[in-house]
Amino acid sequence: MEVYTDTIAAAIHVIGEDNLLNIFTRLPETSFASAACVSRSWNLFCERLLSRPKLASACSFNHSLKAAVKEVVNKVLSEPIRLHFAIASIATFYEPEPDIYDDDVFSEYAVEKARDLITEALGAHVPIIVNCSSETIGRDAVSDEFKESQPNLGEDGDSILLIVGFLPGLKVTTIPLLKQIQQSLLSSRVLQLLQVPEAFMIHEFVTNIREFSTSVSGRNSPAAIIMFANYYSRGMMGVVEKMGYAMSPETVIVGDPSCEFRYSNDTHGISAAVALVFAVDRNKPSGIGETQFHVVLSSGLSPVGPTYKATSVIKRNMLTFTITARREGSRENIDGETILNQVYDEVCYSLSLGKNYKFCPLS
Repeated sequence: MEVYTDTIAAAIHVIGEDNLLNIFTRLPETSFASAACVSRSWNLFCERLLSRPKLASACSFNHSLKAAVKEVVNKVLSEPIRLHFAIASIATFYEPEPDIYDDDVFSEYAVEKARDLITEALGAHVPIIVNCSSETIGRDAVSDEFKESQPNLGEDGDSILLIVGFLPGLKVTTIPLLKQIQQSLLSSRVLQLLQVPEAFMIHEFVTNIREFSTSVSGRNSPAAIIMFANYYSRGMMGVVEKMGYAMSPETVIVGDPSCEFRYSNDTHGISAAVALVFAVDRNKPSGIGETQFHVVLSSGLSPVGPTYKATSVIKRNMLTFTITARREGSRENIDGETILNQVYDEVCYSLSLGKNYKFCPLS
């Protein structure tokens, strides 16, 4: 049987590496694992294929959170990949129970439930971060078409985007930014409503990042950091500034400073932020190149239509403001809803003329 199997493997190997690559990359996880057991040469080929850098993503617009997670997980795992990390974004709310109406409960439930479902599917060893987003855009796991959820424009916002990746030569982990012990029993939202400044354990946070990087690469600064911070936590810019001083100028730091998030192996429950840390592995196999991170900033905006000048801004609560403004060339004060309607009409008219604009009416 062994001679027969080796003969078949050798015969199939004649078809060439390019054809094998085209076939193997289309195999689902279980079939790929079986192919790696056919012969020594196939095993080495599968190992080389898994050692290549790869990112995979998928979107689901299913109204069931459990079904949506299943769809995106099956899609990203439909081709062979070694899981290094996973980032998921949810927009906007999957309802937990019929008698729960608070938006914050909706988002917290969805993020935490999605974290648990994805961890169960990918494994507890994979660093996973799930955050709540205002909208998602990506390739639909079912139709394979690019779609965008825009709940702010009145569309149904139930959607989830899952990104998984493998970056050879790097090790990845999650490191939380904890609040001081005396504030650990109070949520960031409560502290914000009470207007109490939050106290973060920044020194421990930076030290943990540097110690992880040193243990992995021998360098006290990692290659890159992706941060996610609670939208009720204040003072994140100060945290980022201190990280900038503590880390090497080559360390790339990006992230979302205002979101609801959960991460794998979260045993603290008092995190104000979490960092997904990428460090170079000094023990990486020979022949593995170096992964570099680059950041490009863009406004992504093009001016459309007339200019509006604010005449009054009234603070209603910690998160809501009322604005009135005058349109260029007019003395009439108009409210925020009227402004949004006018901007929407202007943009739709521009798009109907074939112009390509990205816009943000108010910020």
